[in-house]
Amino acid sequence: IDITVPDGFSVEMFADDISLPTSLEFPPDGSERLFVNELQTGKIWIYENGEKLSEPFADLALNIEGGFPVQGENGLLGLEFDPSYSENGFVYVTYAARVNGTEVASVVRFTDVNNRAEDFTILLTGLPSAKGHQIDNLRFGPDDMLYVSVGDAYQEEKVQNLEEFHGKILRMTPT
Repeated sequence: IDITVPDGFSVEMFADDISLPTSLEFPPDGSERLFVNELQTGKIWIYENGEKLSEPFADLALNIEGGFPVQGENGLLGLEFDPSYSENGFVYVTYAARVNGTEVASVVRFTDVNNRAEDFTILLTGLPSAKGHQIDNLRFGPDDMLYVSVGDAYQEEKVQNLEEFHGKILRMTPT
C-alpha cells in the first residue's frame, strides 16, 4: 500500500493478526501494553512487548445474551481506562448488539486482573443503535467525568430533540 506521510513520520506494520480493530489504547500504568478492540468478535486483545497475548483480555460474546453481532458497524466500539486505573483496574468499553431483535448500544466496565477482564458491569444500556451511525466512543474529561458519544442511528430527525439520546454526548459520573 502506497501512503503518504509528512516529513519526520514513518509508518510500519505493528500487527496483522487482528480482525476489524476499532479502538486501541495504552493503559496509564506505564506497562506499555496495548489493548485493542475487535469490532465483530467482541474480543479485546492485549499486545505486550509487541506480541499478542494468547488469550483475549475480554470476550464480550460470553457476556451478551444472544451472542455478539457479526455484521455492519455493530460490535465492540469504544475503549477507555479510568483515570485511577493504576489503583482500580477499571476498563470501560462501548458496544452495539442485537438484544431481543433490537439494536442497542451499552457502556460497560471491566476490572483488569492480571490481563483478564473480570466483573462485567453494565453501566448504561438502551442507547440508540442501528447497523451503523453509532459512534459510541468514550473518554474521560479533565473533570474525571466519562463522556460518551452517541450517533444518530439513522434517525437524523431525533438529533435536535432534547428528549432523545440520538446524536448527543453524554456525561457520566463513574462509580
